[in-house]
Amino acid sequence: NDCDGQLDCDDGDCTGQPICMLCFPLEFCSSGFDEDCDGLFDCDDPDCDADPACIICQPLEFSCFDGRDDDCDGRIDCGDPDCSADPSCCSPSPEDCDNLRDDDCDFAVDCEDFDSCSTHPACCMGLPESCFDGFDNDCDGLFDCADDDCFADPFCGGCQPFEVDCGNAFDDDCDGLTDCGDDECFSDPFCSMCAPFEFSCFDGRDEDCDGLFDCGDPDCATDPSCMVCAPFEFDCFNGADDDCDGLFDCADPECAGSPGCGFADAGVSDAAMCVPTVRVETGVANCTNFADDDCDTTFDCADNDCTPFGPGTECCNGLDDDGDGNVDLFTCRCRTNADCVGVGSISQVCWNQTYSVCGVR
Repeated sequence: NDCDGQLDCDDGDCTGQPICMLCFPLEFCSSGFDEDCDGLFDCDDPDCDADPACIICQPLEFSCFDGRDDDCDGRIDCGDPDCSADPSCCSPSPEDCDNLRDDDCDFAVDCEDFDSCSTHPACCMGLPESCFDGFDNDCDGLFDCADDDCFADPFCGGCQPFEVDCGNAFDDDCDGLTDCGDDECFSDPFCSMCAPFEFSCFDGRDEDCDGLFDCGDPDCATDPSCMVCAPFEFDCFNGADDDCDGLFDCADPECAGSPGCGFADAGVSDAAMCVPTVRVETGVANCTNFADDDCDTTFDCADNDCTPFGPGTECCNGLDDDGDGNVDLFTCRCRTNADCVGVGSISQVCWNQTYSVCGVR
């Protein structure tokens, strides 16, 4: 039987033959019939090339312009989020944090796009607010000092009833005295080791435990930051630029005839032979060159000029010494804001009215 006449269609052997069925414009891809009457059926018909039933599913949409649903997820080419970062599909726009697309074309989708979505309600982890990192950690729409959570933080100007931390370089109770320079820290272990004199005039600490610190201590009377410029370099071994001409001690021509400023002088000690090249060791270069630039018998991170808040704190060396995620924060010496340009991992200004170090505004 050739199934060549309408009467033949009554014969079950002709079921599915073109003459016995209504032809459709496209093939149904898993019926076992030739619905479009083109002599090809199911996956043998080109109409079914993109049908999931006729292709091997890939882990993702590996081609974004072949007209096929390569990963069988019902989305084709640029309509599949897998193609969101493909140059042929991505058109940058503000990141929508819950649409499974890389809207801004930075290869990070939704909550993985930290720059755009870290504070979005769908992504925010609700961490305690940090008061100087520039992020809205607790997802309340406010960050740093603009957040009420930071009201009492000394960094934001909030005053505590007393000096709550004697080693944080802040005047917690806003009484004009900081850390060990505040009488309330007298018995704090951090402040209990007294030096014979105020050995640093920039660190906000009372090193000799006499109740006076920095320029308020007579020990700092000859420090250039605490004195009026003299007409000449009157002391060639005090580590100070007495006449404020940028040269000090043996490096100042006015000391050329002073005993001890010539290396050939008999009986001159190693300390006396040191010719300072800077008044204080400041900046990453001077704090990492393995040299006692200011001839104070200590150098680099062992010098209080490079580690102004004491051992175990941040040193001005371009490293995150205390592991807090910030580099050279409140550690590099300065006199003006210009000295702090490019210092550390975040923008800083010179706190020249308090500690003479670079810190965040």
